[in-house]
Amino acid sequence: MSMINESHLRGALIRLRREAYEKTLEEVAEDLDVSQGYLSQLERGKVETSAVIEELVEALDLSDCRMEVRIDKFGRLTASLTEVGLEVSSG
Repeated sequence: MSMINESHLRGALIRLRREAYEKTLEEVAEDLDVSQGYLSQLERGKVETSAVIEELVEALDLSDCRMEVRIDKFGRLTASLTEVGLEVSSG
């Protein structure tokens, strides 16, 4: 079983927000001038976001988001993203 760390949580936030905007990996990767593979790795918590964090915050309007994460007794991650007027869940 892999441990959930800060990179995984940031990745989940990025993915939830991208999905809330109904954007594809390709669209966001193009906006950030990064490869789809790199963005996919960011969303899975496999790489750090520091190189593109400012661009991600702007492209996906992450500044006013709150993410709530729960782990059930089976170790499954459930995350919800909340913003005024918007709620998206993944699980």
